[in-house]
Amino acid sequence: MKKIISLLILLLMGFMLAGCKLDENVPDDTPKTYEKTLFPSSCCQAATDLGDGWVPVWCDEFEGETVDLTKWNLVDDVWRNNEELQYYSPDNIFVEDGKLVIEARKETLSDKEYTSGRMNTQYKGDWLYGRVIVRAKMPSGRGTWPGIWMMPTESVYGEWPNSGEIDIMEYVGFDQNMCHGTVHTSKYNWTKNTHTMYSMLWPSVEEVFVNYEMVWEPGLIKLFVDGELLGSFAYIAENEQTTIYHQAWPFDQPFYFILNLAIGGPWAASEGIDDDAFPTRLEVDYVRVYQRDYPYVDRQAPNPIETIIQSQSMYKYMVYWDVPEDDYEIEYYEIYIDGELHQTSTVNSCFIKGLSPRTNYLLEVVAVDFAGNKSLPTALDFSYGW
Repeated sequence: MKKIISLLILLLMGFMLAGCKLDENVPDDTPKTYEKTLFPSSCCQAATDLGDGWVPVWCDEFEGETVDLTKWNLVDDVWRNNEELQYYSPDNIFVEDGKLVIEARKETLSDKEYTSGRMNTQYKGDWLYGRVIVRAKMPSGRGTWPGIWMMPTESVYGEWPNSGEIDIMEYVGFDQNMCHGTVHTSKYNWTKNTHTMYSMLWPSVEEVFVNYEMVWEPGLIKLFVDGELLGSFAYIAENEQTTIYHQAWPFDQPFYFILNLAIGGPWAASEGIDDDAFPTRLEVDYVRVYQRDYPYVDRQAPNPIETIIQSQSMYKYMVYWDVPEDDYEIEYYEIYIDGELHQTSTVNSCFIKGLSPRTNYLLEVVAVDFAGNKSLPTALDFSYGW
């Protein structure tokens, strides 16, 4: 009898141990409780409630008497890029009637014929993904070139354009009421004439304040003007089979804000500069940054990836797949080789390296959303180095 009892105990322990080895990617059906994890920043009391989990995490409403130097750096230098004609002086940046003012003037400073302002949040505020709304009024006058844009805090993929640039809004004074937006990368940039720029005619941008908005997700950036889609930029894996992903899409690192008003340059001064337009101003009502409280709103695991494809280009160690459906966004993908985690990717592709040549492997990909929910794995028989 004692032997039978011992055998039963051993069998029970075996079942318990087996239960501990269940595939961690199998969705857990245990009911969960969802609590908020993000809360509005204390400086964002005036920020609009956007709903759907969006939380204002950083704002500047420009309600003080001066520019908040805990949030902004003011440039005091000549800008040597783009053949610009201004000297950037902190004296040209100030707060007036609850608005930020960047004023361009016709005056000589440090051998430059114009002065203006440029400010940024580098090392004081940067973000990876989210939603940005800048409410601004454009300056007038031929030769002016204001910008609302973002650059990488750390150029992890190399100097411009390798680590990316996001132009939420560009405006040139000779082309009145035409709003422009674009991004630049190593593969797609203006020096190669390979980038895409979206343009939209919007009335009275020099007379009234308009919302310029960006929504940034993994593999996707959308730009809006007063809620109307200006354009979208996406990573298309099928088109990048011979490209390391960050050469086409380096937007998986933190970026910071830049607000500036340039004068001249090949684009802005292509129809000359109207000196009678000075002084002229870029005015900003507010800058607001939202991020989504994914653990609170994201209740479902992503669907499994439908298809994984091994590239048939010369780079056959590149694989890509469709972006699976999820109630919100996919944050990244886990790539397994023969059951072991090999690497992760923020886009729906990867280059497989470091395996034994002329060998077949079982490759599996799991989609992971921002709340940590995981899809079931999708498999591919992967031939390496043939």
